[in-house]
Amino acid sequence: MVSIVMPSYNQGQYIEEALLSVLNQDYPHIELIVIDGGSSDGSIEILKKYNDRIAYWVSEPDHGPVDAINKGLRKCNGEFVGIFFSDDYLFRQAISKKIALFNKEPEIDFIYGDTEVIDAEGNSLYIRRGNDLHYSQWIRSCTMPITLQSSLWRRNIMEQIELLREDMDVATDWDFFLRVCLKGKIKYLPGTTGIFRNHSNSQSMTKQLLWVNLVPKMYKDLFERPDLPEELLTLKNESLANSFVYTVYLLIDHWRINEAFLQLKKAIILYPKILFTIHSIKILESLLIQAIKFFNRKR
Repeated sequence: MVSIVMPSYNQGQYIEEALLSVLNQDYPHIELIVIDGGSSDGSIEILKKYNDRIAYWVSEPDHGPVDAINKGLRKCNGEFVGIFFSDDYLFRQAISKKIALFNKEPEIDFIYGDTEVIDAEGNSLYIRRGNDLHYSQWIRSCTMPITLQSSLWRRNIMEQIELLREDMDVATDWDFFLRVCLKGKIKYLPGTTGIFRNHSNSQSMTKQLLWVNLVPKMYKDLFERPDLPEELLTLKNESLANSFVYTVYLLIDHWRINEAFLQLKKAIILYPKILFTIHSIKILESLLIQAIKFFNRKR
């Protein structure tokens, strides 16, 4: 049995497509759990339409998508679990391909693949590809190749690391993946099995600046874990520095030039060698270009 948890709130224009992408999978043993936050846009009528095919659904006020996901996870009965939002989409063989690999390699706890990113109208923007680099490389560079839309995991690994953190808000899936990778064996399965819809009302777009505080906090918390392997502890300063570098791009995009310089300064103090990476050179170039544009605007 595979349990799919779908949080939803006022995504009436997309939810039916999302539901059908789960209900019409070519894998037969799927339990779909929908946790709606009290939508008022017609979503409830669509859920009622598929009432006999949805294992469980509820519509009630909640504290946001992370709260909704955790409610859904507590309802799961499947051996395997996945999460994706009601404005996303799964390809028809998304689940069966991963179950086949789980059956072939029973020591695997978590499988992830590639994700296609589309716009509000359904036009393809790019493929967000996973990779099979070692976990330490992700930590060192402050990158995360895993997405909810491309992943499936054993419920027992989730039970070892607890539910998603509400204080991580939009970064909760990234934090979740970091904790999974510490406890279980993960596997990259090349190929696109899910779609992420990038539109103006999506959480990742409306709350972009939250990442500025959340990413450094997430990595700080990671390095304070008592069970962190010694080999990862040696990467602490470099990783924390790159967590600040990650936020610089966001701040530049939002014309927060002074704050971007401050974040870059924090990174350099933590790990001076970061100044000599191509990554940082590109950031300095972007900062300079944006600063010139900013001051030209002022004039």
